[in-house]
Amino acid sequence: MFAASPAKDEVLARYEKAVALTEELRLPEKDSESLRAKIREAGESLMVNDLANASDLLDESMVALEVIRRDDVKKGSADFRLEWLETYLNVFRWFAVIALLGFLFERWPFYGKMLEGNRLSLRGKVLLGLIASAVSVLLAVFDLSRYGESSWMFFDVQLVLVTAVSLYGGLVTGLLSGLLVAAFRYFLKADDLVYPLLALGAGITGGFFSLWERDFRRYARRAFVAGTLTGLGHGICVYGPSADSVSAGYLVFAVAFLALLEGTGVYLFAAVISGVLREKARRRLQYDFLKTRLLLLHSQLRPHFLFNTLNTIAAVCGNGDASAGERLVLRLSDFLRHTFDRKESSVTLKQEMSFVDAYLEIESARFGGRLKVVRDLRVSEAAWGRFIPILVIQPLVENAVKHGVSKKPEGGTITIRLTEEARVLKCEIIDDGPGRDEQYFKELFAGKAAADDVGIGVRNIHERLVQLHGKGRGLSYESAPGKGTRVRFEIPFGEREENP
Repeated sequence: MFAASPAKDEVLARYEKAVALTEELRLPEKDSESLRAKIREAGESLMVNDLANASDLLDESMVALEVIRRDDVKKGSADFRLEWLETYLNVFRWFAVIALLGFLFERWPFYGKMLEGNRLSLRGKVLLGLIASAVSVLLAVFDLSRYGESSWMFFDVQLVLVTAVSLYGGLVTGLLSGLLVAAFRYFLKADDLVYPLLALGAGITGGFFSLWERDFRRYARRAFVAGTLTGLGHGICVYGPSADSVSAGYLVFAVAFLALLEGTGVYLFAAVISGVLREKARRRLQYDFLKTRLLLLHSQLRPHFLFNTLNTIAAVCGNGDASAGERLVLRLSDFLRHTFDRKESSVTLKQEMSFVDAYLEIESARFGGRLKVVRDLRVSEAAWGRFIPILVIQPLVENAVKHGVSKKPEGGTITIRLTEEARVLKCEIIDDGPGRDEQYFKELFAGKAAADDVGIGVRNIHERLVQLHGKGRGLSYESAPGKGTRVRFEIPFGEREENP
């Protein structure tokens, strides 16, 4: 052996670097045959101390290797971007699948009626749990849930679905679907209990959130929170083990991003259902509103109503009180004009009370001393010009006359009380008639009692007030057999309410 010169040491180091880089790049034999031949020739030149030739060959080889490495970096970056683009496209595909499942769930007649009633039967809850777990398995079979070595690593559709259905079916559905999905996961990966337990936790989370809200039309926001909590647990389990090898910022971002995606998935499921239910409620409300107007027209135009009114006018005129008869004719004209001419869904308080006064003046003339009316009106001058929904006071007053005072041979008293507090109109209508079981009104508002000619109008007013002004602003009844009836409601004053 001979002692290596500094020049030879330098060339030898470059040769070793070229060989290492060739191995690092893992160049295919057929594509790099000429390059490998140059590096081998450089090695042979080193063996015979032809340093100049070896250096030239290595210069050419390193230039070629650097070009290949830059191309690989660019290709790797492009591949990375394409992989993320594919991942995002998959997320949108999953969102579409989840939204479709929510729509099909609501449109299924078996569940549609129960969803409108804000309550699933025990049979419905059990069946929902079985269906949700079966669909989860099918999603895995069709590779929509990323199983295999990368299983449950990004946007777990099964967790989203289990959380979503348990919001509607409660703990029964949550435990059933969670256990079945957990069993399926354990069958796939028996050596890892974390992900089966996540499925069970998703069912419990959704089940607990279902206890705090009973109106399925208002589930979307609650669904997002429940889904985000489920996703948070999922993200911690996925990215937590790598906490030592990544920065804290990346870890927080990864967990939060996954949680928001899965929260959005549960939100979409609930938002589709809520949207359809609200649209159904709006259409039903419009239908009931029209039906109420038809019933009102019928009550006003039915023969005996007109005959009684005309007979009353004739009797008043027959007694020589022509001015009173003329006033009743004008009142009847005002009453019918209000019914026929009103196309808007809101009127001023003054217009609504004028309608009430016209009705009561006609009925007072017919009932004589049997009908007493007490008006307790404590509102400001400005309040009379503010808008309220049409047909909210008069139908309730009419109910008090027809089903309260007129049922007692000796007649009775109706009290209309209006007060104003912080731009909120508070209304009470009280009669001392025979009363009615208070449970009837509770069942009527919950959709459990059939609506008769009285109930349709009452329920319509209640639902319109709730839709326009929020939960807690509907009708409130106090009634009992033999003790009369009191109905209350509140209306925030507005410029105009255009919706029925």
